[in-house]
Amino acid sequence: MSFIRYVEQKFKEEHWSLDACVGKALESGEFSREEIVCTRTLYNYVDAGLMKIANIKLPDEKGTNECHNKMLRRFIPKGRSMVKYSQEDIDYFADIINGLPRKILGYKTPDELFDQELDLIYSTDGAA
Repeated sequence: MSFIRYVEQKFKEEHWSLDACVGKALESGEFSREEIVCTRTLYNYVDAGLMKIANIKLPDEKGTNECHNKMLRRFIPKGRSMVKYSQEDIDYFADIINGLPRKILGYKTPDELFDQELDLIYSTDGAA
């Protein structure tokens, strides 16, 4: 799979940002450095219509709290009450959001870091 197809797939199916796609691809080693284009180039490709991603669907670059609110707004539009959603719906939204790689976390996901922390706790639990 080409890097561009990887980005389109992760953006559409996993709701990753373009920057998360670049960072995760670099961090995972799934692609060689020569196969990966930078985030700015990806945005230029989107602007030029060279990718299957609409510019209007791209997330804004804002503070962490605002980014998390925006992630939730992908599922629950502003002004719509959360009481219309079941606990299953909310859990599903949280699972997707916690599965998104974050630049601030070194392109790890909150789920990955949580699992690492649990592994650390459990590995030292019997040693005390």
